[in-house]
Amino acid sequence: MIDRLVSFLRKSPLTYSMLVAIASAINFFTLIIFGRVFSVEDYGVVSTLQAAVTNLGVLVIPIQIIVCKSIAEDKKESRDVYNAISLFILVNILITLVMVFGSKILMQYLHFEKLVVYVLFAFLVITNNVFLLLNGVLQGKQLFIPLGTCTIIFYVVKLAIGWGLGIIGNGYQAVIVGMAFSELVCIWYLLSSIKGARRHWKNYEFGLDQEVLKSFAWTLLLYAVVSLYLNNGDLLLGNLYCSKTEMGLYSVAINLAKISYFLIASPIATMIMPKIAHNYENVRKQGKILLFAEVITFVLMLVYSIVFCLLGGTLIEVLYGKNYIESASYIAPCAGFSIVLGMFWIFYQYAVVTSLIKSFSIITAIVGGVYGIGVVLYKPNIGYIPIGMSIVMVLSVFLSIIYLRVKKDE
Repeated sequence: MIDRLVSFLRKSPLTYSMLVAIASAINFFTLIIFGRVFSVEDYGVVSTLQAAVTNLGVLVIPIQIIVCKSIAEDKKESRDVYNAISLFILVNILITLVMVFGSKILMQYLHFEKLVVYVLFAFLVITNNVFLLLNGVLQGKQLFIPLGTCTIIFYVVKLAIGWGLGIIGNGYQAVIVGMAFSELVCIWYLLSSIKGARRHWKNYEFGLDQEVLKSFAWTLLLYAVVSLYLNNGDLLLGNLYCSKTEMGLYSVAINLAKISYFLIASPIATMIMPKIAHNYENVRKQGKILLFAEVITFVLMLVYSIVFCLLGGTLIEVLYGKNYIESASYIAPCAGFSIVLGMFWIFYQYAVVTSLIKSFSIITAIVGGVYGIGVVLYKPNIGYIPIGMSIVMVLSVFLSIIYLRVKKDE
């Protein structure tokens, strides 16, 4: 019995899931520790710069997927992999040029006062992109244990350096240094886990394939919009005109509200996606699976949100301290946003494995884009941004369902 249990726990996918869960827990406590170490203003800057790095990484996610798929389908050298690397190089050159020529605007947006901090941030963006690309390589080779271990290493090193430099008064710069060093350690670790990496690099030839470019464009369209909902696009919008203090207070409320998304919606979405794909010939069955998942997600996340609304103020004071008491004013809109986000993510899984994916991507991009422009023009209180994003997500799903119905009737 014990031998069976050990054998079960040694399975790569299960071990990877456990390692990622541990890493997520470390990240959650990191956010609390940073809130204790840094001032409210610096915490707002930290939250925004982390959101910026994550969302800039979306430009590499389609390339990561192409690399992962190509390696998984062909264990030998694949032309698609080399094309993806070529595209990766071009994307990073473009990012670098934008960051160089737009340095003044970006420094002002990110509240960076020193050029050296901005240069370090730019370096962090590039290293994060390399890290994401290597993730795709290991996923394609199904090296899940090194991948999960690396995730833990990243958060531990980031916490250690960020906390260490933070307590001696380095402010948000401490987090940039911590993240950059963490990325370098992880890149080294992942490269050491890939056998024959140097040999493959020697055989590399620059080239771009039309099919690879087309796949990149479609995947980017979808991920770019969805990422703004999942990875704190509300912070990026609010930071255009809100103060650092407002950003710091809001960040605390939205981070705690999103716990329900990670604990409830994300696991449910992971479980239903293969079930929906398996019933690709039975549209009615797919609809029932989607409806059941949406109802369960709504009920469970509603319970969490009610508890959060009732006890959130006390929880914030206990975890973050009295400096963040005003974060309680953002609890209700953030709690509502988390519920809609969870249900949106469930529908996203349905769209990905059905014929709805392209139309859903276009509709979501258009509606989300219009809302983003509206926020920039009218500059609402940051507490209203999650409410607006919730309405936009509901509208995107509703219009996608209408499109699906009309298409069926034709």
